[in-house]
Amino acid sequence: MIRLIQIHPADNVAVALRALPKGHVESSVTLRQDTPASHKVALRPIAPGERVTKYGYPIGLASRPIGPGDHVHTDNLASHVPANLDPTAFVPGTPVDRKSRGLTFEGYRRADGRFGIRNQIWGIPTVGCVNQVA
Repeated sequence: MIRLIQIHPADNVAVALRALPKGHVESSVTLRQDTPASHKVALRPIAPGERVTKYGYPIGLASRPIGPGDHVHTDNLASHVPANLDPTAFVPGTPVDRKSRGLTFEGYRRADGRFGIRNQIWGIPTVGCVNQVA
């Protein structure tokens, strides 16, 4: 019975489909801690500062070494949003580009002069039949 699922081939973590005990072995991975249902488990070594990937996309950075079978959570996963991002630096009505014909967006100016956005919006399907659409 499958109890760990790797959602995307590029993921370096799998999701526990139910609470799993330390020592559980599946897909060549031995869990090193008890892992709650819906939590992440490392599938391979992840170095500090390396991206943790789930759904085929980075969800954060390893804040310390993570070994195969480690529970991946807030104690070893950090946000990849820059810590020095000033949320008050948003520039309402920032032009998209010189040829935008009046189009604007809510953004902030980076130190190098480029613009960025702070928020991330994730659409995560709850049923498999809409994965391709999402």
